[in-house]
Amino acid sequence: MKPRMDAATIDRHAEMLANRVRKNDKKLRRGFERESVDVYRLYDRDIPEVRAVVDRYADHLVLAVYERTQTADAPHYGATRSLARRGRRSRSRPRTCT
Repeated sequence: MKPRMDAATIDRHAEMLANRVRKNDKKLRRGFERESVDVYRLYDRDIPEVRAVVDRYADHLVLAVYERTQTADAPHYGATRSLARRGRRSRSRPRTCT
């Protein structure tokens, strides 16, 4: 049987990802807006515990979760749902780039 992550761990990972995405968006948005670019990557697996990629497509965020072969048995499905909910509840809503 695969081990399950507890709710506290999932929440901690979701908070780490949300913080990183907000930080990267704040840092990158201005330069991309200047160049009229509205599609760019905000997060690409920099936190080892969070196996995900987050892209911005205009005013939408897309979360993709991947599975590494060395941790194929680690549960991440519950974490994925939590990360998606956290993104929807985030106070930092994406703005439409013009």
